[in-house]
Amino acid sequence: MSKKIVVQLVTWNGEKYIPLLFDSLKKQTSTDWELLILDNNSEDGTVAAIETQLDDLPFPVTFYKEQKNYGFVGGHNRLYDTHTAEYVVLLNQDMYLDKQCFGAMAEYLDQYAEVAAVSPRLMRWDFARVEAGNLEDSFSEYIDALGLRIFRNRRVVEQYTQERWAEDSTHGDIRNLYTKETFAVFGVSGALPMYRNSMLKKACLTDGKVFDEMYHAYKEDVDLAYRLQSCGFGSVILLGVEAFHDRTGAGPRELSDRAASNNKKNQSSFVACNSYKNHLMTLYKNEYWQNIVLDFPYILWYELKKGVWFLCNNRKVFTGLGCFFAHRKVLSANRKHIRQHCNTSWKEMRLWWNKT
Repeated sequence: MSKKIVVQLVTWNGEKYIPLLFDSLKKQTSTDWELLILDNNSEDGTVAAIETQLDDLPFPVTFYKEQKNYGFVGGHNRLYDTHTAEYVVLLNQDMYLDKQCFGAMAEYLDQYAEVAAVSPRLMRWDFARVEAGNLEDSFSEYIDALGLRIFRNRRVVEQYTQERWAEDSTHGDIRNLYTKETFAVFGVSGALPMYRNSMLKKACLTDGKVFDEMYHAYKEDVDLAYRLQSCGFGSVILLGVEAFHDRTGAGPRELSDRAASNNKKNQSSFVACNSYKNHLMTLYKNEYWQNIVLDFPYILWYELKKGVWFLCNNRKVFTGLGCFFAHRKVLSANRKHIRQHCNTSWKEMRLWWNKT
């Protein structure tokens, strides 16, 4: 009998995370789920580490070992094509989950039919402390992400990253959220979302894929957040349930240009190129022309600042523009497809960045 929830795990060179990840999976109170794993041709001991875990699991699992790296996007698309579960979880390898995670997310989707996506409160996991033998101390009180926040210039960030989650937080928003159970967001982080499959299918691209395979990795969660919003589907953070994430390439706590510049200096050319290319493709596919006109000065100034920075510090990023123009016909087809399935007006979409 098929399970209500399918958990999709895409791995690549994550050997060190596997034992603790599976430890948290074994402790899940929900039993109505199964695990699908796709390894992207890892070069370390990830496959062996996973196979060690498969002998004694309280849930069904299917393991696909690929001979090439399909990336986060391609890996999840391939897993998604293998099932028709009611709810779909995308699971990062560098996570440790509260035992209530799957059950709480599914229960919320059961109760609120208008919601397409939920995520637990994602907290920062200090994995260096794990490696030093201090597992309990590795679970920090600092936020990894509370969903995605979009600005008028179309910058999208992981919301409240690195802020302290506490009743006496120095951040006023955190103090207000601390007493709440949920709050609505523009979109959820790709680290641990649960999606309602029936709504996810309505937000798919022309080829029926959830994610755009031109992205490979980075910003794919932003693109999907746009599409779900265009369809009129909501996204929610469950503040009473937590999961811990050892994020690589985390964004800065401050939102200033200087903080963004310092953060970009620490990005590899691969990350920077994919993030820049995918950001532009996301805007092209999803933006309403009315909103582009109204916000053009803000968008232009933001893109000019980024462009000048890359010109001075990392010109390899501009190679991503070649991919953008080479696939403009596919992008245009997806843009048309998204508009045809749109249930949200341009005025309603504006509410998300007018909140900031």
